[in-house]
Amino acid sequence: MPSERFWTPLQIVLMTTESTSNIASRQSSHSNASTGEGASIDPWIIWVTFRRCWVWAVPIGLVIGTIGAVMVLKSFQPEYTARYIVAANQNWVLYKGINEAPRDLAASEKTWVIDHPGVIQAVMGDQTVCKAPSLADPTTRETNLRKNLSVAGAGTKDKMMIKYTDTDRDAAAAVCNAVVAEYLQRRAEFDGTQSRRLISVIEKQIDELDVEISAKEAEVRQYEVEAQGFSSNNQVSVIEDQSQTSRLRELIDQRFELEQQISLIEQDLESIEAGENPLAVISGDLLEEMDEQDFTPPRSMVKKRLVTRPVLDQAIGQHRKVVTQKGVVDRHQAALIAIKADRRFGPGYVGIQETEDLLVTAQSELDRLMDSVKDEVRQELEQQFEAQYQQDLEDEGKELERLEDAWAKNRDLQIKNASKSSAGQRELVVKRLQFDLGRRKRQLEMVNNEYQIEGDKRSKRVNDSWDVDKHVNHLAMLRERYAAAEQRLDAIKTESENMSRVQPIAAATPPTKPNEEVPTKKLAMVALAGFCVPFGLGLLWELHTKRITDSHHIEALAVAPVIGELARAPRASGARQSRGRRVFEESVDSLRANLALSQDTRTARTFCIASSMSGEGKSTAASQLAISLAKSSGKTVLIIDADLRCPDQHDIFGLALEPGLSDVVGEKSTLDDAINRELGDLIHILPAGRLKSSPHRILTTEAVQDLIAQCMEEYEYVIFDSAPILAAGETLAIAAVVDSTLMCVMRDVTRTDSVLRSTRRLEAAGANIVGTIFSGVTPSKYVYRYGDYKYSNLVS
Repeated sequence: MPSERFWTPLQIVLMTTESTSNIASRQSSHSNASTGEGASIDPWIIWVTFRRCWVWAVPIGLVIGTIGAVMVLKSFQPEYTARYIVAANQNWVLYKGINEAPRDLAASEKTWVIDHPGVIQAVMGDQTVCKAPSLADPTTRETNLRKNLSVAGAGTKDKMMIKYTDTDRDAAAAVCNAVVAEYLQRRAEFDGTQSRRLISVIEKQIDELDVEISAKEAEVRQYEVEAQGFSSNNQVSVIEDQSQTSRLRELIDQRFELEQQISLIEQDLESIEAGENPLAVISGDLLEEMDEQDFTPPRSMVKKRLVTRPVLDQAIGQHRKVVTQKGVVDRHQAALIAIKADRRFGPGYVGIQETEDLLVTAQSELDRLMDSVKDEVRQELEQQFEAQYQQDLEDEGKELERLEDAWAKNRDLQIKNASKSSAGQRELVVKRLQFDLGRRKRQLEMVNNEYQIEGDKRSKRVNDSWDVDKHVNHLAMLRERYAAAEQRLDAIKTESENMSRVQPIAAATPPTKPNEEVPTKKLAMVALAGFCVPFGLGLLWELHTKRITDSHHIEALAVAPVIGELARAPRASGARQSRGRRVFEESVDSLRANLALSQDTRTARTFCIASSMSGEGKSTAASQLAISLAKSSGKTVLIIDADLRCPDQHDIFGLALEPGLSDVVGEKSTLDDAINRELGDLIHILPAGRLKSSPHRILTTEAVQDLIAQCMEEYEYVIFDSAPILAAGETLAIAAVVDSTLMCVMRDVTRTDSVLRSTRRLEAAGANIVGTIFSGVTPSKYVYRYGDYKYSNLVS
């Protein structure tokens, strides 16, 4: 490989005196790397494709793009767009907002213009319009009409622009005017139909409200009479019952008097306990007075419930027969509403009259049933109320007996306790006051209960008035709805002559200029697409070959990790202190340092530098690694060129090919005679020699073991430059014997499947694969990843 040669014997001698820096090993970790062949496409492959294919893809792409642009120009026909402007109708006669225009005319009317089948079919039926070039073909007429027709805003949201495009300017204007004329006509017909339908609905609603208001008025009058007994012209506060008011006042006076007596007794008790009030002389008849006290029962609170009109109506509505008949009426009403709402049936449809007759018959039967069960329901309610009244009286009698027994027991206990301590005047006085205090409190409780009952009666009358008010409010609401419906009907009828939502502003005229003189965008797109065609083919080829373009790809494969990256070898004619040469030397020294410091290779003395195929940099890696080891250790390193089919080491160092390895293993020459020592004391070369028989015969495992044994007696390190693994199987015999095997991968050259197959073969042969050398990295890429730490001018 002449392209890999750059070291001369003089340079090797000079480099033995140069000092180099040891570069620490680098540990790469990429947790997000893909681990399978089905991984997503790396965007880096696009740059790799361009870098590899631009030499031939650029001219071919220019030719294809130019051809495509010429074809576009030849097939280009100028197109003309006619424009028709319409605006929303904002005018009104008396009532503003009845015929409210849409806020965004173009958005709301687009369906009417383009998607309305009536408009499209009517225009297509006009033979004059169909003479336009875009509508000449009947098979594509509708498709072209919809495609070339568009709707857009015209400056403001209340204006709309309808556009049509054709290759004939006059035809474009004619088609645009025809479309708009048909659209305006159908829009006006639709608005008129909607207006008439709305008027019909409102008139029907007014009739229904009239009937409902009459019924509600009668219902309100009846509730006023039955529930409260007053006319709607009087206020509730004026017709209060005089006897009820008088009784309430009496109860208020009694409650006030009892509260004063209780307050005085409590004050006397507090004074006695404080010692401020002297004990009074107790008369002899104190106990007799306590014994003569009688039980005062509370006022009865049981009232008999009356059958009122609301209660009776509710019970009638819950009767089984009435509920069943109501269901029949509801079904007929629902059927009538459904028929009237169906657009397929007109006002004269015979089914409407039949359903209305059935509804009237069912309603009459419902009224008859409600009248027939009224007496029955009233009798049942009276029996229920009477039974409940008797039960309440019985429960109240039992409660009075219990209260009287409890009162008697309490009185006897007080008399007994007072008699035992009659000698103590203070205790008797306190007992008497406490007894009197309890009696007054019981009386106050009874007065409060009676006052509560009377107040509830009065509240009930107020609540009844509230129920009447609810019906009155409902009646008022119905009257308001009736007035609003009449006003709405009058407004719609007044504005019906001005119901069209859209009015024309400017008709379409033949355009004077085409849409574009030259199809710039189409030309650019076609030229760009043609230019990208060869690059696309190159990308497909790269995806098919799956070349390794970065060390990350190696780490994602199930192979040995990258132990070092080698920068691209500089030209032999380059300057000694050039940046590329300096970066390359540093990359080789980094590889040597990684091998020396790694746990797996620090004790290794024999290395096999292998690759999948030829041209992947193994010969350069072997020679430069040997030089770096010799410089760092100061000991002699032997390079054995084991690529008997296509040797390179003698060309790299400018030495003779014979005698060589083939002569040694063929026992035609001794090892000492075959080793070339012209390069000095640090680097010795065993050339490949001239191949005279099959390499598989001479490079056996036993022969290689004997050779290594002889070499290790004299040399510290032995490096084999082997043949490609996939093309030459003899490399496996060498890899199985040496201490460590290094796999070479060339950037943008080595394929993924080749690396995997080579690794599997080496593993099957028992080789110790300690790492992968990734070579061919550009100096700029290497510096970007690892930095450039050049020597200062002070270093000699």
